[in-house]
Amino acid sequence: MSFRVYSGNTSLDQVETTYTTLTKLEPATKYLLSVTEIEGTDESDKSNIVEITTLGRLIIPTTK
Repeated sequence: MSFRVYSGNTSLDQVETTYTTLTKLEPATKYLLSVTEIEGTDESDKSNIVEITTLGRLIIPTTK
């Protein structure tokens, strides 16, 4: 059994655990995430939607 994480209709990740770290998300962007369960060739309906908003860009000043 595995799980697929979606943002809308776009698959972001497929994992075999009940947790993951999503990478390559845009800063200061709202995402509507859902999850499906995959068993063999069968995929469940999408879960309830969870809305998240990523933080803005982190700007680190340099001392040149």
